[in-house]
Amino acid sequence: AYDIMPSLVGSEMCIRDRELVLKYVIIVLVLLLIPAINMSGITQSRMRKRMAEIGVRKAFGATRSELLTQVLYENLLQTLLGGVLGLFFSYASVLLLSDWLLDTGTASMGIGRTFVNAEMMFNPLIFLYAFLACLALNLLSAGIPAWRASRMRIISALNENVH
Repeated sequence: AYDIMPSLVGSEMCIRDRELVLKYVIIVLVLLLIPAINMSGITQSRMRKRMAEIGVRKAFGATRSELLTQVLYENLLQTLLGGVLGLFFSYASVLLLSDWLLDTGTASMGIGRTFVNAEMMFNPLIFLYAFLACLALNLLSAGIPAWRASRMRIISALNENVH
């Protein structure tokens, strides 16, 4: 066995790996937080436009939990559709543009070409973590506007006096 980095021993390598993982986690969280804030704004705007509908539903006996559930389901459906489309386009992009996206510079030296297969692109554990993170962000970004809309008084909702 060859020792690639003889100067780094066990604990130092572990600290360096943790720092690298922490940097990537922060980057991913920021990249996921931006769409979540955007989705929250879009949901809030939709709720303002639908205040009359919410008021009518409340007048006919819809409970807060029913209104909240409806909005959360609608946003979950949007998130799942966007996620499936994004996953499809990202896989297609990697497969079609792998020479450009995954170029390590070794192909120009005659060492080899970048090879990507389905196993390399799909790690079920990473997919599960990303899915759960997106689900949590969806619940937060849609849940707050939905909760606010469900707490509106019937008269305010019917008059569309959103404050």
